[in-house]
Amino acid sequence: KMTAFQVYFGGAVAPFLDPENAEAAYRTLRGLDVHGNPIMDPTTGRPTRFVWSGDPVSGQGWVDNSGHRDKRFLMSAGAFDFADGDTQEVAMAIVVGQGETGLESVTVMKENADLARQAFDNRNVPPVVSVEARPQSGPAGFRLAQNYPNPFNPSTTFVYTLPRDGFVRLQVFDLSGRAVASLVDARQPAGEHRLEWRPDGLASGVYVYRLLVRDPAGKSVARLSKKLILLK
Repeated sequence: KMTAFQVYFGGAVAPFLDPENAEAAYRTLRGLDVHGNPIMDPTTGRPTRFVWSGDPVSGQGWVDNSGHRDKRFLMSAGAFDFADGDTQEVAMAIVVGQGETGLESVTVMKENADLARQAFDNRNVPPVVSVEARPQSGPAGFRLAQNYPNPFNPSTTFVYTLPRDGFVRLQVFDLSGRAVASLVDARQPAGEHRLEWRPDGLASGVYVYRLLVRDPAGKSVARLSKKLILLK
């Protein structure tokens, strides 16, 4: 579990200064600035060990408005108590996500992080044999249903509803955020749409399918996603 998150960048002032010695580095590992002072969250006025802990997608909380590009991050976990000769399991994941914009990329990364956490939590249990089938509703009546069957092999069907005409992109991503299939990329009329997908060359596992709809001006008006399971 992460116990502190610190950020550094050039030309900064506390709490964003780079540690210049071991003592300063140890202070930042504990969630303090390089001088040993608590870091204050400007949105709450309270001490925090987590810099920029807000949500940039919703705009809630402390988010990065610095404008700096050259940033360095330090994530800390601990301290831990180890007995002599003891061993511990350490799990790490590098999670990325790519969307049409920076904020969409953050949303995709969050989804991928949830999937990575789920994959780790379920690593010693039997494969999932059923998933939630409730449709996901988006803004102004956009809907994305759970694919069926799910889990599936060799094919599955996607169903989504558009309340008005729009430019539609339907893609499937693996857990790393890499697009493995582009199923729709065209303007479509309002109404319910169905599409059968028969993947070729993909390994068994959990994937994410995402529906992105844009208006004629190119503005994103809906972005919905759900998980699917391919079993071979």
